[in-house]
Amino acid sequence: MTLMLCSCSYVYDVTVSMSHGRLIFDANPQWFADCVRVVSVTADDDSVRATAASGDDEDLVRTGTFLRQSISHDDGCKNHFPIAYGYTLKGRAHVYDNGGVPADMAGQRAPSVAPKPLHTGVAYTVSTVTGATGYGCGRFIIRQDRTVENLGCS
Repeated sequence: MTLMLCSCSYVYDVTVSMSHGRLIFDANPQWFADCVRVVSVTADDDSVRATAASGDDEDLVRTGTFLRQSISHDDGCKNHFPIAYGYTLKGRAHVYDNGGVPADMAGQRAPSVAPKPLHTGVAYTVSTVTGATGYGCGRFIIRQDRTVENLGCS
């Protein structure tokens, strides 16, 4: 007898391109990765860091986050790929409910980081969440000539 376990989660690649001077994140439509809920960009190099601004989660910035937005899963599907770097996701900010988080976090807004300037020649990872169970990932470098090299995800 064979036992099969199934999951409702899915993983997809996020590709990065440059269009009219803007960095664009996109996902292959065959994955049906829509309803973008979270976007995060982090530097892969521990020596590359941004400066926290008012309202930023300082711990995230200190550990290499250049952008982090998270909206509520209860909002309608207002954000779809492609998404430009720095675009503000539409919807209410994600607030932790009582399920699955320590009591002191319940009711608090999820940490965020406003978009920071990205550097050429640095490898970054973009992570996304679509719906409640889709997880996207891509790695990229912005070259000196402002083109983008996709590195896949690891």
